[in-house]
Amino acid sequence: MKNLMWAALPVLISTSAFAGTVTVACDYAKAKSAKSVKAHPRDLIVVSAASNATTGYSWVSKEGHQSRYDQNGGPAIGAGGTQVFEINAKKDEVLTFEYKRAWESKAVSVCKVKVTID
Repeated sequence: MKNLMWAALPVLISTSAFAGTVTVACDYAKAKSAKSVKAHPRDLIVVSAASNATTGYSWVSKEGHQSRYDQNGGPAIGAGGTQVFEINAKKDEVLTFEYKRAWESKAVSVCKVKVTID
């Protein structure tokens, strides 16, 4: 069992060593925006977008990807933040993010990210 662990170690190191990070920023001030990025399989695509949860608006991934909310400026009422989506690159695709209120069907801003795998 110990030998098996040592044999698997180089494989784990080599697969993680080649995975990188690709960052993209979306802007709610632009009604529509399109970005293009190139990534390798298993790269982490990080999409960040300014957001203010106190307005009721938030970014939603049409593909169902979850986000985390990083609050800027501490716990002050009305302080904005950043929504961050982390997606593993698997295939050529277009990721679509909408800035809208949960109870409304129309988005005030749409950001599309075209991912091309090298």
